[in-house]
Amino acid sequence: MVEEALLYHSVMVKILLFTLFADLLLPYFFRGNRASEIKTTRISFFFYSAILVMTVFSGTILYMLMDIPWGGKMSLMVIAFVLLSGVEIARSRKLVKVWTAGKSGIPFSWPYILTEIVITGLIMLYMAMEKKDAVPL
Repeated sequence: MVEEALLYHSVMVKILLFTLFADLLLPYFFRGNRASEIKTTRISFFFYSAILVMTVFSGTILYMLMDIPWGGKMSLMVIAFVLLSGVEIARSRKLVKVWTAGKSGIPFSWPYILTEIVITGLIMLYMAMEKKDAVPL
């Protein structure tokens, strides 16, 4: 049962990373149509948030199933979750200001999404470097 939960968590982390890369490229498909760009970006906000929460939920289930004490890795993952949430909130607030000013939000999204990709990638790399309880890449 623990192996299945670990596999589910691993898949959710990979889907989260794929969602971030999709968020990076998706607005370029609607570059000329501002309404479609805004609609697509808003839908991606909700999708990303759902995937992030599913990833955290699967990690919480893993923590409870494995019956391990709270440690540095758990704290690191919680900090990463808080950072990812904070960066996404900052991105959404910045985009609302940009959109109300009548500009395209594509150039303003890149630094935020790249930051989220780096945070997720570093956590994945750190967990893969640990031999035990590693999320398989």
